[in-house]
Amino acid sequence: MRALILALLPLGLLAHPNLAPAQELAAGGGHTCATLADGSVMCWGWDEQGQLGDSAQNYSRPNPALADGLAGAVAVDAGYQHTCAVAAAGVVNCWGYNRWGQIGGGNGNGAITGVTVIGIGPATAVGTGGNHSCAVLADGSVWCWGHGYHGQLGTGTFIESNVALQVAGVSGASAIALGDYHACAIVGSGRVKCWGRNLDGQLGDGGSDPDPGVATAVDVLGIDDAIAISAGSSHTCVLRSDQTVACWGGGARGALGNGVAENSPVPVSVAGIDDAIDLVAGDLHTCALHEGGTMSCWGYNYFGTVGDGSNRNDRLLPQAVVGLSGVSAIAAGAEHTCARTSQSPINVMCWGHGTFGQLGDGRIGGAHETPSPVFVSGGPFDVVFGGSPGSFE
Repeated sequence: MRALILALLPLGLLAHPNLAPAQELAAGGGHTCATLADGSVMCWGWDEQGQLGDSAQNYSRPNPALADGLAGAVAVDAGYQHTCAVAAAGVVNCWGYNRWGQIGGGNGNGAITGVTVIGIGPATAVGTGGNHSCAVLADGSVWCWGHGYHGQLGTGTFIESNVALQVAGVSGASAIALGDYHACAIVGSGRVKCWGRNLDGQLGDGGSDPDPGVATAVDVLGIDDAIAISAGSSHTCVLRSDQTVACWGGGARGALGNGVAENSPVPVSVAGIDDAIDLVAGDLHTCALHEGGTMSCWGYNYFGTVGDGSNRNDRLLPQAVVGLSGVSAIAAGAEHTCARTSQSPINVMCWGHGTFGQLGDGRIGGAHETPSPVFVSGGPFDVVFGGSPGSFE
């Protein structure tokens, strides 16, 4: 969720077949979205605040619906109850809940279809958090809007804003990731800066701070080779150039993947991973995509979020997700996880908590959950995403 925005990868990783032109997935508090090959966006799940972006708003949708009014989308990210996408020419559009101005439309009203974020130039990446949003612009600056009472807008003050404000002290950014109340960016050749709430050490600067938080960017200790970043509720993880993963912050449910259920204010290595090519962080869990198209997850697992076929018991170390092959895109939400796979006839699968329809399998309500991946309905998504069944050319 609050999910991954990829930095520019080394040429060796860009050439990897699993990073071929896979469309992007994003998972939020209770909804999931995907960019399509034609530049449109489909979403499913929780829609109470219009976060699916379809004009025929329902409380929840258990099947994919087209987000209206979007064209040329190249990236999408899903927050708690809002969604943002980068569209043609770097325009950022957001929709959904807007109590704190997190959709950036210049007023406090929500929107069930996309509105253009005002006041920013062409964007290359967008991130969404609990109730705030940020974008990386083509000039390497970072701008944020929405809830800022923990300093997560990075302006040096604890405010909210319904228009985009520039983050102070951050330049040369290539990627952004947002948690509930914090944000982090990859800058320069792989260093990481973070700002916002730091009660659990999610800023990675070696300490923790009492609320409200830290309103100016600080340097994450010991990281100078990050190539991708993702943030959960109160933890942050990076993919490093050697294909290992490091995490810091809230680890009480095992989200740091180092074998202990403890917070860490400094980056720690995830155990046993040395071939990762992508990663995503959900609220309290984290997942990595491996060379060869397999996937592993760790952390909170009450609803089967880790995907190893079990539920209720958290996983402190990475566990292989069962029943997947040819994975090329991944997303992690509050309590669910999704992947794009090469399995025919439909190539998106989700698992975990599904009460709001966020698994996209046509089921909704009750206590719907699954600890193993199930296919998203409404496909075949091999047509929607481009390419023939079993082909991802």
